[in-house]
Amino acid sequence: MEDTGYIDKYTLFNYGESEDTRYSRAAHVTKVSMILNFLLTAFKFAAGILGNSSAMIADAAHSLSDFITDIAVIVGLKIARKPRDSTHNYGHGKIETLAAAFIGLVLVAAAFGIFWGVFRKLLLFIMERTSGAKQNRSCCSNLFNCGKRVAVPLHHSMWPRTQE
Repeated sequence: MEDTGYIDKYTLFNYGESEDTRYSRAAHVTKVSMILNFLLTAFKFAAGILGNSSAMIADAAHSLSDFITDIAVIVGLKIARKPRDSTHNYGHGKIETLAAAFIGLVLVAAAFGIFWGVFRKLLLFIMERTSGAKQNRSCCSNLFNCGKRVAVPLHHSMWPRTQE
């Protein structure tokens, strides 16, 4: 089926194409995506600053992470295209898995960074609204208890207790 030119109608994958053609197409699509992600990042960041919108700045951070992962895809594709050599009997295609893992880590880091920024801003807002050390401790305690009220039922719904 590899040299028949069969095109899968669901994935639009052409089995008759050479690997070089597939890598070239993937690199082209990724380069276009990289340009668009860069423009989106710049626009969203400017709009977030001008509009004083934390949500837009967070979205810009997410678009920036997409831009970074596009670079990782381009690098992964360039390495994966290399032919077999004495140290890589089956070629360099496994680098795609490593690139995918890197992309996942970047997205997790971006999500954590956005979460941490929002959490810090929320705590600063709460601290400004209350005055005095006792009220600050009380406010933080209330915030913790609120999080606990959400997390504990969530935990129990994910892992229900077995009835004996």
